[in-house]
Amino acid sequence: MQINHKFFAFLVSLLLLGQKTFASEANLQIPDFTTSPSSFNLLFSGILISLAGVVYGIFRYFKIKSVKAHKSMLEIGNLIYETCKTYLIQQGK
Repeated sequence: MQINHKFFAFLVSLLLLGQKTFASEANLQIPDFTTSPSSFNLLFSGILISLAGVVYGIFRYFKIKSVKAHKSMLEIGNLIYETCKTYLIQQGK
């Protein structure tokens, strides 16, 4: 089996590049949102989109919760719940 040396060198260079560019969350710089109205608008629109997602999730939860389940599905769901509960109790011991 012949190894393509150019490809191997490319892979090694990618690995070395990844180590040099490693950064953690402590190195993040938080921009000042008070100086630029466009950055405040971006932050505010992100909050609005998140709130819309929460409202949609609550709406779908109650919509699905109101659907009647078949008896056999309720039995299977209860069996899964009891099995998981027993497993977690055993893991806790």
